[in-house]
Amino acid sequence: MVCYCARNKRKNKQKDKTPNGNIEEPNSSQDIELKALDESDKEPDDLKETESLLEKAQELPQENGIQQHTVEINSEEKSPKPKRKEHDSKSRKKESVKNLKHIESIENNYSANTQHFHFYNDQTQPNAANAWKEVENGTGGLAGELKKKQDDTLTPTQWNALNTQPQSVGCLIAYGDNRGTVFRVGTCYAMTAFHIFSDIVRIGDGPNEEDQFDWLLLKNDEIYVNFNESITDKPRILSKLTCIFYDRNLDVAVLKFDLISDLPRKMVLDKSGFSNPKAVNIIGFGHPSNTSKKKIDPSCSVIPAASVKIRQAHAWLQTNRIFYRQKVDDPNVVDAGYYGYDDPHKIILNCYLEHGASGAPLLAVDNKRCVVVVGILTNGIPDFYFRLSPADQRAFPTAYRFEYGTRMKDIYHAIQEANPELAKDIFGEQ
Repeated sequence: MVCYCARNKRKNKQKDKTPNGNIEEPNSSQDIELKALDESDKEPDDLKETESLLEKAQELPQENGIQQHTVEINSEEKSPKPKRKEHDSKSRKKESVKNLKHIESIENNYSANTQHFHFYNDQTQPNAANAWKEVENGTGGLAGELKKKQDDTLTPTQWNALNTQPQSVGCLIAYGDNRGTVFRVGTCYAMTAFHIFSDIVRIGDGPNEEDQFDWLLLKNDEIYVNFNESITDKPRILSKLTCIFYDRNLDVAVLKFDLISDLPRKMVLDKSGFSNPKAVNIIGFGHPSNTSKKKIDPSCSVIPAASVKIRQAHAWLQTNRIFYRQKVDDPNVVDAGYYGYDDPHKIILNCYLEHGASGAPLLAVDNKRCVVVVGILTNGIPDFYFRLSPADQRAFPTAYRFEYGTRMKDIYHAIQEANPELAKDIFGEQ
């Protein structure tokens, strides 16, 4: 027992004291080896970045019932006395790439689930839940993509052709006022709606048309066409106008320029009626906030006469007929309602342009000639809307307002019957 205590006493004397009085034991060879391993086990920068991204992925918030994605990392347990541990840099880089891909997958899933939640619960979308189910099932287009209902894509050639059309559209000015829209056709002509200038030359309401109009009034210097983007800019040409054709039923007229120099190029007209577009592009004047500037109204929906929209409009008017009869001077206008909606010469559509757009061309994209005029904008319906007070007009449901256009093929037949040479000049030989 005495020898054992003496031996321990000598052993304790060999221990060094630190400046603060603590006893510090010298490092053994095994401790030195472990320290060397720890120094070689320093994590590379890319692995540190990976672990940082993993921590961010774990902190992604839960939103409205969406399950939060977490990443579980299995830490390696170090043996208390490892004999030897190799740290291959290549294997660590592979592990980093694997972790990064895993993080990217987590973030994509989170983003997709968040989009799913917001779209599914968005009350501003009328059928959001059904639309999303169609996307998921692949019945609403390619799975995972939200698609438009209509295909109105254009090739660069078609876009360039459409882009050159506005220069051929002008505004008919009479005594400083915007009377409507016209567009260039044929060698020296312009086409427009008949009603926009009939009031300019009207002199009476007699039974004979010769007694109703004085066509010489068109020769007035204050009546001209301005092809500029804004009618406040000085017109490039000042040419006298002559009416050489009109049709009241189709609400169309053809005007002739006395001077043909500096006129913009003519537009291509569709006389065959082959085009049955689901939407048209309109170029004209008559924007509600600024009627003095030329505007492009793209992708205006064409509405079939037998569509649900038209049937709903008739039903709505029938319910509110008595109310609106009390709002206008002539109740018979309300009774006329949507008269003419089933006229085969007419195109029913929805557009944004209003007063001042009458006479504007209705453009459709054609694979052969790129862009053709398929009709001419004439008027809006129901007619009694324009006889309401401003307050009643603002309260009128926009879903039950439509615009009419006359089909170009019917205009061709009317001109062909009245003046074959004029039809040949305007429509060409096809």
